[in-house]
Amino acid sequence: MYPLMCGLMSALCFVAAVLFLRAYRRTRDRLFAIFAIAFPILGLSQLYLGIFNQPEVDYPPAYIPRLLTFALILIAIVDKNRGVRRRTLRLVQRSQETAAQRQERQRDAV
Repeated sequence: MYPLMCGLMSALCFVAAVLFLRAYRRTRDRLFAIFAIAFPILGLSQLYLGIFNQPEVDYPPAYIPRLLTFALILIAIVDKNRGVRRRTLRLVQRSQETAAQRQERQRDAV
C-alpha cells in the first residue's frame, strides 16, 4: 500500500508542476516558475521512496528533498511579497506628487 500512495503523490506533484509551468508561461511570474521547479523535486523524492518501499521513518535523508522544496517555496513567497511592497511604495510616492511636479517630470523626459 505504501508504494501505491507514494506513486500517487509523486504523480500529483508532477501534475502540479505542469500546471505551475503553464501558469508561468502565461503570466511570466517568478512565483509560478519556482513552484514548477519545487514540485518535481518533491515528486522525485516520493517516487524514490515508493520504488524502494522505504518509509521516511526508516530513512531520515528522505527529508532533505522536502527541506529543499519547502525552502524554495518560502523563497518564492518572500520574493513575491517583496516585489509587491516595492510597487506599492512607488504608487504611493507617485500619488503624492503634485500636478506641477508631474508636468515638470514629463517635460524633462521629452
